[in-house]
Amino acid sequence: MNAQAHPYASLKPDDLNVFVEAIAHYFHQISAEDAQVRPAYLTDEDDRRRGDYTGLIRISGQFQGQVYFSAPSAMLRHLLLSQGESQHSEDTLLDLVGEVANTLSGNARRYFGDRFVISVPQTQRGAPAATGEHAFAIPLNWKKYNALLIVEVDRCGA
Repeated sequence: MNAQAHPYASLKPDDLNVFVEAIAHYFHQISAEDAQVRPAYLTDEDDRRRGDYTGLIRISGQFQGQVYFSAPSAMLRHLLLSQGESQHSEDTLLDLVGEVANTLSGNARRYFGDRFVISVPQTQRGAPAATGEHAFAIPLNWKKYNALLIVEVDRCGA
């Protein structure tokens, strides 16, 4: 099958950099310590099972897939403390992880335009199962914590 006939195409490296920059900007804005964002790579099943809490954004329009941020509960609690929030209930942790995923996806939407339609955040304990063939992990370290942004997005009709 030639490339023009294929209904889906993976994001390009420049497209993934939008998400890398969004992570760096988010952590710079909310804390005095920047996140160390490592290069994106193709995920495996171990990547997809990491994290105590996950915020997921479904993508539609001329793009299809999902973007999710998965982080350990200790990291989320530390983020809440850095924002002056004293409430650390499970609902608050779920709200925060959804807010992070929504903010990162919203930044990507500014880059891709209105063809990149984002859903309201969905949150859960643990990490969701991967659905796409082209899933990239963008690992980050903040303070002593490790988290992942997973980008499973394809361009439609590419």
